[in-house]
Amino acid sequence: MDNNILKTAIELTEKAVNFRCKIYPDTISCEGCADEPTCGAKQITWNCDGTLKLFENALNKLEVIDIKPYIEYVQDHGGYCDCEVIFNVKDCSDFKKRLIDIKRKQQKEQLK
Repeated sequence: MDNNILKTAIELTEKAVNFRCKIYPDTISCEGCADEPTCGAKQITWNCDGTLKLFENALNKLEVIDIKPYIEYVQDHGGYCDCEVIFNVKDCSDFKKRLIDIKRKQQKEQLK
């Protein structure tokens, strides 16, 4: 398995999953309202259908002949569908960091 191909496939999957905010549809993920108390990442949508279809499409786009090792790798790391590839497999995901920051902020507010 080629790590560069894996990284590129994950990046292509992230673009294809298309995280969008219902309130600010022209922004990706929580760029528009992460600090607003009414949001808390509840307004985010994406087009994951519970499969690895987009990840497999990315591997096919990269002309990977044997995709099985890549599928096994992401599944071994908690990526059983396209959005989980982003949430669980991708290291240093900016989106994941923003969601973690939002959750921490919510927890702090609940403790007050």
